[in-house]
Amino acid sequence: AAGQGSQGSKRARKGSGPAPIAPAAGAGAGAESDRGSNRLINFMVGAPDKHDAVRMRMMTAKALAQLCCKAASADGSTPVTEVVAGLVQGSATARSFSALTLWHWKATATQQQQRGAPAADCMSAEVLGQLAVHLACASSCQPSLPHSTDPYSETQPLLEQMRREVLALINACMQAGWLLHTPGGIAVEQLLTDHVASLLTTVPEVPETSPVHTARLRVQGVLGSAQTYEQYLHLSTLACCAAAFVRSGQLPPKMNAVIQPLMAAVRKEPDAQLQ
Repeated sequence: AAGQGSQGSKRARKGSGPAPIAPAAGAGAGAESDRGSNRLINFMVGAPDKHDAVRMRMMTAKALAQLCCKAASADGSTPVTEVVAGLVQGSATARSFSALTLWHWKATATQQQQRGAPAADCMSAEVLGQLAVHLACASSCQPSLPHSTDPYSETQPLLEQMRREVLALINACMQAGWLLHTPGGIAVEQLLTDHVASLLTTVPEVPETSPVHTARLRVQGVLGSAQTYEQYLHLSTLACCAAAFVRSGQLPPKMNAVIQPLMAAVRKEPDAQLQ
């Protein structure tokens, strides 16, 4: 009896547990439920699709924008300050997300105004000014100029690896009897990709069997990866900022500052959602 009771309680616990998670879209009948109020989200965190992160960011920005717009319309306050705070961060992801949120917010506000409903405008002079500052910065190495020389925070791991390889190159040159100086005497811990590119031009030509040659190739490899990553981050960030500025309906100080990032996104952006 005790055994039957134990088995019965196990079945009871099992039966009272949470319902099983529905399969992701594309798995059996779940793929056919993408309609009406039971619409399935066709991506999951950690899914193999490389575009899932971008799709999640786009949907989250839209949801946050609608929430901000409705909250501002309801009580007269505006959370635009919190949204704009992301624009001044050193993260390309934060800047892009804030710009996308502003883009969706303006679209939502415009729709509400067309229906005759009150809607708070998020495109203040402060917002447009910050967008214009980013759009005026052409350097992917120092994307916060003129206020800061810091690189995008996402590039820090690559930059740290690049600096370690630079130290190894300097040591290899010293052992070969050469003194390799950083541009302007900048400390190795503060070197950016532009500095290292300039540094490599001063390394003397040596045989391929030389440790200096090997060390230089290692620096070139990490430098190329860091530069590619910086350029991609800057491309996406400027495109999002340009799209937000266009959505405002205002003319920028310089038209090329808006047109060029949008055209570059169409040509080079690998993710169609951000083109």
